[in-house]
Amino acid sequence: LGGAARVARASDWTELGGDCDQSHASAEQSGPVFALSWAYSLNSGPIIATPISTGGELIVAGGVAPGVQGKLAALKATDGSELWTRSFLSGVRATPVGSGHQVAVSTIGGQLYSLDLASGNIVWQRAFGGQNYSSPVLVTGASSGDPDSLVVGAGFPSKDVWRFNALTGDPIWQTGKNVML
Repeated sequence: LGGAARVARASDWTELGGDCDQSHASAEQSGPVFALSWAYSLNSGPIIATPISTGGELIVAGGVAPGVQGKLAALKATDGSELWTRSFLSGVRATPVGSGHQVAVSTIGGQLYSLDLASGNIVWQRAFGGQNYSSPVLVTGASSGDPDSLVVGAGFPSKDVWRFNALTGDPIWQTGKNVML
């Protein structure tokens, strides 16, 4: 962050969302103009989480407005047609993660869900305590022979970190309460 001073340009994205208003827009054109192929609305408030792509499908999460349920949707990447949706009791700010035939997402209310990628049916669900805004992290076990797992941090009041078996949802370990990492 040191070095020679430089004049900021309107196209600089210096922080999440591009600017202090998180406008997610630039005043400058950075490449070719693209035409809109399709659009989709979750009808659950703003989408803050980054969509993921897996197996020709897009997984979109949202629902962060007060009093709005969280939602996850699978869309066909080619035309945006809806394959399935799943609603949750609390909002979703976290980016989902795909693992094999499942997709996992954490909710603001401190629940971790694993859904069947083909149907959207809940495979397993675990409460991990505290408000959550972080995305689960997939830890693959391919090189060690261990099963794939998901690591997720829990916010207030528990402030701990959990690791779950990605296939079964069984807890593998948990840090102590209020541990600062």
